[in-house]
Amino acid sequence: METLVGTSIGRWLLLKMLMELIYKCKNYFLSLLSCFDQTYT
Repeated sequence: METLVGTSIGRWLLLKMLMELIYKCKNYFLSLLSCFDQTYT
């Protein structure tokens, strides 16, 4: 039972880190796009 809880918590932490990484990358790309928009318009 303890191992099951440990793996579920590990998966949740991994998913949380992945979501944060995707969120940061998305913000980074959006800022890059806005910079390109400003230079080209």
